[in-house]
Amino acid sequence: MRKKRAWIVDFLTMEEEHTGPFPYKLGDLNIEKKVIEEYAIHGQGIDKDPKGILSVDRNGSVYAHRKVDYEEYQKLRIYLSKKRTVVAVDIDILDVNDHAPVFNRDVYEIAVDESTQQGKVLFTMLATDDDQPGTANAQFTLRIVSVSPSASSADFFIQQRKGEQTGTISFKGSLDYE
Repeated sequence: MRKKRAWIVDFLTMEEEHTGPFPYKLGDLNIEKKVIEEYAIHGQGIDKDPKGILSVDRNGSVYAHRKVDYEEYQKLRIYLSKKRTVVAVDIDILDVNDHAPVFNRDVYEIAVDESTQQGKVLFTMLATDDDQPGTANAQFTLRIVSVSPSASSADFFIQQRKGEQTGTISFKGSLDYE
């Protein structure tokens, strides 16, 4: 007579760039101890890239042995297998704010005619962040640090919509070549 097993695997997560100490416990697989001992355990983080990050002990506890980079791996999948039965366990990698925005240019230099109407968009700048899109880690605020040469009769400002990677530069006042 064949006995059916209920496979209940907890949702496991691992924070990117965790500094340790290692190893540290990620959680437990809620699977009978006998099953853990009978099944082969393999997959990402164990015997596939990134190798050696994870281990599972005889009690079903999952351990992290070194850090992982979210930008390289968003999820690690390990398998418990025996003959034709395979159970997958996903470990989601949690992104941390470890990347600064990168601008598409180091310096933005433009020439503006003194007859340019105030409020006109002078140019659009772009910056990107490699952290997880749509999260607070990937959001940033653009600001003008300096204007050279300084224009005493005009104020330059940047307009950026919340969550956008672009900003438009405009000015208010008047430009005077002299």
